[in-house]
Formats: sequence, C-alpha cells, structure tokens
Amino acid sequence: MELNWSTFILEIVNFLVLVWILQRFFYKPVLNIIARRRSQIDQSLQEARTERQEAERLQRLYEGRLSDWEQEKQAARQGLERELEEERARRLAKVKAELKDERQKAQAVAQQEQERQSRRLEQQAVAMAARFGSRLLTRIAGPELERQLVLAALQDLRSLADEQREELRHAWRSEQGPLTVTSAYVLDDSLRKALESAICELAGRPVSCSYEEDRALIAGLRVSWGP
Repeated sequence: MELNWSTFILEIVNFLVLVWILQRFFYKPVLNIIARRRSQIDQSLQEARTERQEAERLQRLYEGRLSDWEQEKQAARQGLERELEEERARRLAKVKAELKDERQKAQAVAQQEQERQSRRLEQQAVAMAARFGSRLLTRIAGPELERQLVLAALQDLRSLADEQREELRHAWRSEQGPLTVTSAYVLDDSLRKALESAICELAGRPVSCSYEEDRALIAGLRVSWGP
C-alpha cells in the first residue's frame, strides 16, 4: 500500500481543525459550564454550612433560653410558694391576734360581769346587814348605847395610823368652817369635850364644832367637815 502524503496531510489538517473547533465551540463552553456549576455548588455548600451554623447557633440559643426559662419558672414557683407561705403566716397571725383579742374581750366581759355580780351581792349583803343592824339598833337604841358608840369612836380616832392621820390633816388643812357633829341623841358636855379634844388633836389645830340631833340615825355619830 502506497502512502499518499497529500491525503495524510489533509487528514492531519482536518484533525487539527476538528480539535480547534472542539476547543473553540465545545470544550471551553463545557469548562465554563462546569466552572459555573462548581461555583454554584461551592456557593450552595457555603450557604448550607452557613445555614447549618446558624441552625446550630439558634439551637444553642434555644437550649440556653429553654434552660433560662426553666430556671425562671423554678424561681417564679419558689417566689410564689414563699409569697403563699408569708400570706398564710400573716393570715394565721391575724387570726391568732383576733382570737386573742376576742378571748381578752370575753375575759374582760366575764370579769366585769363577775365584778358586777360581786358588787350586787356585796350591796345586797350590806343592805341586809344594814336592815338587820337598823332593826337591832331600833330595839336597843338609847342614850347609853349612844354614849358607848361615842366612846368607841373616840378610841378609834386615837388609834388611827400615822399615815391616816397625815391624810386627814392634809384634807382638813384648807377647811375654815365649823365641823358638824350629828347624833341621834343629845351629847352631854363631857362627851362633847372629849370628842372636840380628839378632833383637834387629829387636825393638829383648834377646830370649832357644831352639834345637831337627827333621830333618823337611830344610833352613832356622823361627823362632816367640808367635803
């Protein structure tokens, strides 16, 4: 087989033209398309990595916020429990104070009622004793009993304690008028002198006395001087 150089050269030229055409119209556009696609893929990967990082950040933020919310909720629950306990203690203290006041009021009312009852019984006893004494004195009253009562009064005046004497002197210090002695029967001169002497000694200064009779007294003396 004889080599045809002209055909061989034309084949080489055709091959080179084909390579140029492929490089010019096919290879470079394909490379550009591949480069653009690779760039888009890289951009998509970068965006995916960014989104993943953002998602991880948001997840950490959410988990941290969830933990904070749990702590806040626990703190709020504890605060509410403390407030409820304080309110319960305050109300309990208020109820105890009110119960104490009610008991004190009830005790005071009971004590007042007891005192009133005691006074009523005492007044009844005094009234009964007075009626009994009045009936008894009405039966035995007379000048001789009057004399004995006056002598007993003189003895009581002389046996007063120093404090009682000082109180009477202080009360009588500003009195200037006469002292009035009221008796059921007329007192003789000896009893009047003894009574005036005891009163002057008790008052610590001279005292003028006036005498009156009142049969309603039945027996005994009533001595009045100022208030």
